[in-house]
Amino acid sequence: MWLRIEQKILQINEASGIEIIILEDDKFIINADTASTKNNAIIKGKEINGLSQLSELTEKIDLAIPVSVVVNGKGVLIKKTSLSIGNGIVQSVLPNANPNDFYFEHFSTQHNEIISIVRKETADKIIAELKRLGFKVISISLGFSAINNILPFVKADALKQIESDSLLLELGHNNEIIDFRNKDQVNNNKYQAGEYLVANQYIKPANILSFSAATGLLADDIKTSGSINKQVLYDDRREYRYFKFFKTAAWALLITFLSTLLINFLIYNKYFNKNKSIAESSLFSTQQDQKFKLLEKEVRQKERFLEQSGWTGQSRTSFYADRIAGLLPVDVLLTSMQIYPARNNPSAESGNILFKKDTIIVNGICDDPVELNQFMTSLKMLPDFTEVSIKNYMVRNESGTFNMEIITR
Repeated sequence: MWLRIEQKILQINEASGIEIIILEDDKFIINADTASTKNNAIIKGKEINGLSQLSELTEKIDLAIPVSVVVNGKGVLIKKTSLSIGNGIVQSVLPNANPNDFYFEHFSTQHNEIISIVRKETADKIIAELKRLGFKVISISLGFSAINNILPFVKADALKQIESDSLLLELGHNNEIIDFRNKDQVNNNKYQAGEYLVANQYIKPANILSFSAATGLLADDIKTSGSINKQVLYDDRREYRYFKFFKTAAWALLITFLSTLLINFLIYNKYFNKNKSIAESSLFSTQQDQKFKLLEKEVRQKERFLEQSGWTGQSRTSFYADRIAGLLPVDVLLTSMQIYPARNNPSAESGNILFKKDTIIVNGICDDPVELNQFMTSLKMLPDFTEVSIKNYMVRNESGTFNMEIITR
C-alpha cells in the first residue's frame, strides 16, 4: 500500500529536457523541450532550439519543473567497445587518464557496448550554472543514451537514420542503434524541414535528444540512480524526493485544514440556521403569548366589568321600576328614574366600576311634602330596598322638586 502511495507521490508528471552541445571557446548550442503526461500519454510541450546562453532558458522554461540534461559536443567522448563494465572502463578508452577526473556512462545495444566519457570539471560547471539559475536538475546523460527512451516509438525515414545537431545515428530493422558517428561540423537544425514522428508527436531533429531526455525523466524512478547520476546528482535527486514528499504533505495538510474548516462551516451553518429558525419561532411564540395574555387580560377585565355591573346575573331593573311606580302617590309626578347611575369619580379602589349597581336615583315633582314623605315610607317598607333617602328637595313658585336615592339589597 505504502509503495503505491510513494510511487504516486514521486511520479513526475511534467519535465524538461535540455541538450547542451559544447563548442569551441566554451560556447554552446542549447536545445530544450518540455513534456508532460496526460491520460497515460506523453504530450510534447514547448520546443526550444538554437540558444547560445544558459541564462536564456530561464525565460523559456518553468523553473519549478525538474530537468534532465544531455551533454554533447566538444569534450564528450563517445566510443564503441566490447568490454563489459568494470573498474578499468575509463582506462580502456583513455589509457593514461585518471579515472577520478571523469564521469562515464555505459549502455548496451543489440550490436554494441557504448561508453560516453566527459571531464568532471566540464559536467560540474554546467550543472552548477543551471542550479545557480534556479533549475531543478535531477538527471544527466552523455551522448545519445537518452534516445533509448523513445526508439521503440520512432518512425524513421527510409534511410533508417536519426540526426541531431551533433550526431548521426543509424538504425536497424527493429529501430535498434547499429552505428553512430559525430558530425564533422556541429550545426543547428532549427530550420530543418524534416521532422521525426514519435508515436503521434512530430519532433524536429534539433530537439530529438532533448525530447528523449524529458520523456525519460517522466518514466524515471528517482529512488534509484544510474552510475553517472549517482556520482553527479545523488544529493539533488534525494533532495527532490524530499521536496516531493514535503509538497505532498503540505498539500495534504492544507486540504485537511480546508476540509476541516469546510466541515466546521457546514456544521456551524446548519446549526446557525437551525438556531435562527428556533429563535424566530421562539420570538413569534413570545409575541403570540404576549398578545394572548393581553387579550386574556382584556377579556377578564370585561368579564369583571360585566360581573361587577350585574350583567351576568339576573336583571331586576324592571322589577324595581315596577315596585317604585306601583307605590307612587297620585300627587307625585316622576320626571326621571336612573337605575344603576354612573359614578361621578370612578377610582382604582372601586375597580374602575363606572356604575352604582345598588343605587336607584329618582327625580320628580311633588307640591305636598306629606305625600312625598308617605311615598318614601312606603318604599322603606319593601324588603328589596335597604335605604331610601331624600337627597334634595326644593320649592319654587309653589312647586317642589325632589331627588331621591334608593339603595337596593
